[in-house]
Amino acid sequence: MWLQPLLLVLAAAQWISGEYLGCFEDKGNRVMADYRMELSDINNPPKCMKICQQLSYPYAAVEFGSHCFCSKEKPSESLKKNENDCRSRCPNSNQMCGGTWRLAAYSVHPYVIPIEDEGTYIGCYQDSGERLLNDFRINFHEINNPKRCIHVCTALGYLYAGTEFGNECFCGNKKPSDDNKKGENECRTFCPHNRQEYCGATWRIAVYRTLVDPNTQTIITDENLSQSALGCFEDSGKRLLSEYRITLNDINSPKKCYYLCQHLRYDYAGVENGDQCFCGNQKPNENKKKKDSECQSSCPHSKEKCGGSWRLYVYSTDSYPPHYETDSGALYGHP
Repeated sequence: MWLQPLLLVLAAAQWISGEYLGCFEDKGNRVMADYRMELSDINNPPKCMKICQQLSYPYAAVEFGSHCFCSKEKPSESLKKNENDCRSRCPNSNQMCGGTWRLAAYSVHPYVIPIEDEGTYIGCYQDSGERLLNDFRINFHEINNPKRCIHVCTALGYLYAGTEFGNECFCGNKKPSDDNKKGENECRTFCPHNRQEYCGATWRIAVYRTLVDPNTQTIITDENLSQSALGCFEDSGKRLLSEYRITLNDINSPKKCYYLCQHLRYDYAGVENGDQCFCGNQKPNENKKKKDSECQSSCPHSKEKCGGSWRLYVYSTDSYPPHYETDSGALYGHP
């Protein structure tokens, strides 16, 4: 029964258990409001729980089939609803993924040790299509604020976080140039459902320094990428790499997707159709392999290649261990 406590085996020889908490009513400003993403054609409770666990959130929830939410707080018992309200099917699955404005919530055990999600504000900057912070981006819709953006960027190991246009969160490792700095009055768009905090503005990004140690940065080299490349594969609606997906719009690249999947503890990363990044733990079948010439869609603002239409260029993230630069030399493996 799906109502029983859930026990999962994860790729990195790690057990993760999660207790089903029940079906809860959601609201416009979101009951579980620390992180949200749409996993469209791949969502299910185990995948949502894995992401929340890796991002250091103790609670996860699925809603309306394709939505995944994470939170530091357990939903209030006063919002509990009948189990029949949480019977929307997950995409391409017989599992259940909440319902319309109904969250199927889980606790996540063990979750990663809580991180410090405070940051130091460094200023308001003019952004551009190529993005000042161009390593990761997510649209937080109605839940964005500086602290939540800083938390995600810190959990993913980035040095800088930035909020923009109210609902957008960006992460990166390069401090914006002072040439792009603007007056503070230009970063005055309120965060969603929040008249107390600002979240940048139109093409204006409010940037914060996270507490990530710059001496323990993951370095992914061209050599790493070349040695871990598995080739071009034909994808389908069920997805070859079906554990996590995100559209990185104008910032996607093989290295950025590789870094993200590796940091989230997935064994494989893949880029597709220019702006899409997929992660998974199952190696694509060789009978799906295609010529590399079919994976020649350009990455955004780059001469690099990011797969093609229904063509996924795949890398093994565990074939070359992550390389961390430190004051005393190189360390290998997760810090």
